[in-house]
Amino acid sequence: MGAQEGKLLGRKGKSTVKVSLNLTEADYKVFQQFQTYVIKKHGKLRGVIGHELAKALKQYLKRNQKSPQTPQQEVPEAKEKTSTSTEPNSPKAISYDLVIEVGGKRFRLKEHEWRFIKEDIVEKTTSPNAMGLLLKSPKIFLPLLQAMIRANAICYDTREGRCKINENAIKIIHFK
Repeated sequence: MGAQEGKLLGRKGKSTVKVSLNLTEADYKVFQQFQTYVIKKHGKLRGVIGHELAKALKQYLKRNQKSPQTPQQEVPEAKEKTSTSTEPNSPKAISYDLVIEVGGKRFRLKEHEWRFIKEDIVEKTTSPNAMGLLLKSPKIFLPLLQAMIRANAICYDTREGRCKINENAIKIIHFK
């Protein structure tokens, strides 16, 4: 990725930076979707795409700062009731608040992680396409979201125009 500083613009004294990207075909399709969104919102690309891209990146960074940096862990079948790691050689015992069972798989999560997935990722997704849901989620939650999609635990509500979690398709085990 290359960047080149531009000249000062107008009275506001803002400078511009040119950015070139090398995108895979899949990433380019996402970029095209973003361009379509910007055109629908503003009626043009020139002069607004950079601002919209910066806003999207700020939201992404803000969302990832709120989410934990510890990766979600799939629960082995034999350890379904265990809420903490008690191995003497483990660097740090992590306490989990709940286990989400979906599609025959179990995932350990903190309660705030589950709220983040449910409220900030799933319920704020307005696209009926499951790909939109996966694109906006942090990588650590992808295995859980993919399992939920495969098990039809996430559905699109046409009346509300957003995604929802089908509570009957998942099992939540709380620890306290």
